[in-house]
Amino acid sequence: GGARTPCSRLPTVRETAADQAVYPGMSLSEVLALSWADVDFAAGVIHVRHQLARSRDGIPAHRVAPKTRASLREMPLLPQLAEVLQRHRRGTRFTAASDYVFATSRGTPLQHHNVSKRVLRRAAISAGLDDGDRRLRFHDLRHTFASHLIIDIRLDVAQVSRILGHARTSMTLDTYTHLFEQARH
Repeated sequence: GGARTPCSRLPTVRETAADQAVYPGMSLSEVLALSWADVDFAAGVIHVRHQLARSRDGIPAHRVAPKTRASLREMPLLPQLAEVLQRHRRGTRFTAASDYVFATSRGTPLQHHNVSKRVLRRAAISAGLDDGDRRLRFHDLRHTFASHLIIDIRLDVAQVSRILGHARTSMTLDTYTHLFEQARH
């Protein structure tokens, strides 16, 4: 194979993007902040406890508390995703509880830009989801997941708000009113 870059070390994100819609309901900052301690394989949950602050003014990217208390939550760890993450963990040398799940070859967190532009773009192209005019963004995956919760599963606004980690149900309603209306019909 060719040279391995930090992004090419991410089969987990590529596979998950196509198969699992990448950590349903989590923001990119929450995904990039994940440590192995946040992934509870035995209980089948991912603990959302942090988000990744971007590097700025010479300060490297680092974990910070989420914007709101509502962002602290548990997400179900689907068996298929657990399998992908376990395979990823076996293939990395950064497996300590405090290590980033998605780390560079130096153990530092992957940067938002690299994941968005390189990893997600490649996965979107290979899945036929990038039409050239409008590129798939990570946040689009979160919206797709929310749509699934509202239309297919028919969860109410409070349930969707809790899963997405919104501080207020009004935020969820402002963003997804059209879907709640569609689900009612």
